[in-house]
Amino acid sequence: MARNNGQTPVLPGPVDRGDQVISLADYLRLCRIAAAAQLLAKLPSEAAKMLEIEADHTSAVAQYMAEDLAAILGRSRPAVE
Repeated sequence: MARNNGQTPVLPGPVDRGDQVISLADYLRLCRIAAAAQLLAKLPSEAAKMLEIEADHTSAVAQYMAEDLAAILGRSRPAVE
């Protein structure tokens, strides 16, 4: 359940669409997104300064990841039992 931290508006939770199926290509895309998120999380701010990585750069990566995740969700199909 989404909670308000006082800084951002509360967003609705995802709609439960039941079990979903994604393609192998989308699964591999999810693996790459997860790896990118892990790298960003491990990047110390001092290293980012030395490498001249700016907030705009990490913001662009986050935007790309968000768009890719939305596309994967849009292509997912209900699982047939």
